Amino acid sequence: MEANYTEECFFLVNPDFDKVHYRYRTNFITSIINGISSPVAVVGNFAVLFIIFRTAWLREPSILLLGCLAVCDMLVGVIVQPSYVSFRLSENRDNFVPCAVRMIYSTSFFICYGVSFLTLNAISYERYVALALHLRYKALVTKRRIIMLVASIWILNTSLTCLQWAGINTTVRAIHLTLWFVCLLTSGLLQFKIVSIVRRHHDEIRRQEIHLNSNANSYRRQLKLAINIAYIVGIYILFNLPVLVVTTYHQIVQGNLSSYNYYSWSETVALLNSSLNPIVCCWRSRSIRKAIFKLVAVWITCSTLNENKGLETNGINSRRYDCQVQLKSLNRLQGL
Repeated sequence: MEANYTEECFFLVNPDFDKVHYRYRTNFITSIINGISSPVAVVGNFAVLFIIFRTAWLREPSILLLGCLAVCDMLVGVIVQPSYVSFRLSENRDNFVPCAVRMIYSTSFFICYGVSFLTLNAISYERYVALALHLRYKALVTKRRIIMLVASIWILNTSLTCLQWAGINTTVRAIHLTLWFVCLLTSGLLQFKIVSIVRRHHDEIRRQEIHLNSNANSYRRQLKLAINIAYIVGIYILFNLPVLVVTTYHQIVQGNLSSYNYYSWSETVALLNSSLNPIVCCWRSRSIRKAIFKLVAVWITCSTLNENKGLETNGINSRRYDCQVQLKSLNRLQGL
């Protein structure tokens, strides 16, 4: 992702391998951080995805978009972070990085982060529509449209990244970074609008709840979900803005960086967000948290029964059947 040619690697530019000794310590420390956080990102986001697609009542539009974000974060842990570690350690050991490693890192970074930024923007729009057009929300935002939107986001970012092979690398990077800035800006503005809606309607909803208004309970749930999403969006912006600023300043504005350590630290901070997102999702989403606790409880019960060899066969079969029924019941639960 850095600049200054020393040896050709398709459309990529080389990161001053003759100055690796200036960033040896930073490379080593950031490699350790990414090496530790990578499995956390994989396991955490896989757990969120498993819960979403294992539990039927969680498959609402906003949660499906969070699932798309979890897919990106899991791919960051599977591909982007391991390739980053290989990139930096190869620099330290050989003063050189193989072209294949650089291609995997650059391509996966731009695809995953392009999808993440657009998905984040889509989540913000979805929450704004849910609050601003509450009565029309279910007609406007459907699961089918969300799936089509997610597919379009992946196709767009993959196509943009592949256009670098057409010899217009600088133009494509400029489009990518401009799009990311626009997504962050609009997501931030939408969150401010959402906060203003929450403040404006808070007292009104409390008055309606006194009269047991069912619409008030539904809208209150939408408000709570909007606040939870605001936490995710805010943390995402905080962690990803540094790498966006550094990359734009260096590669688009053609500014001079005193050290490529700025890349290493800003990229590491951005990559750490993939490990943090599933924790934030579980912390802020009561529905996901409840589904996880329920599934873990059933698994523990079933595992205990499988280990109890001393029980009567009929009793074991009966209890195993109960476990299967409980696991299937997760798909029929109604969300709160």
